[in-house]
Amino acid sequence: MKGIIIILAHANDDKGNLSEISKERLNLGKEISQKNPEYKIILTGGYGDNFNSTKKAHHFYSKKYLLKNGVNEEKFLQSTESSNTVHDALDSKPIVDKYSVKNLIVISS
Repeated sequence: MKGIIIILAHANDDKGNLSEISKERLNLGKEISQKNPEYKIILTGGYGDNFNSTKKAHHFYSKKYLLKNGVNEEKFLQSTESSNTVHDALDSKPIVDKYSVKNLIVISS
């Protein structure tokens, strides 16, 4: 594996509908992934009153969106159930370390 793309979570509503910012980040991640087919994707986002109060983690909705939009299942590594940007970084680090990649792309706003 040449690299990893980490797509930071934003928000979804109480029905799991992703915010426009979430979709923008995911669309950019998909675009970068298509240009770098040897890169894998880590999705972040668990639960939080200010961004996801559903019974499923935010990364579930993000993955569903990407799969629906043509990203193959094998592109995904383990997701994180983080609740903020600091947790996104802390929870993603062990996954990145496991694969010893040198190229890392982080998508935020």
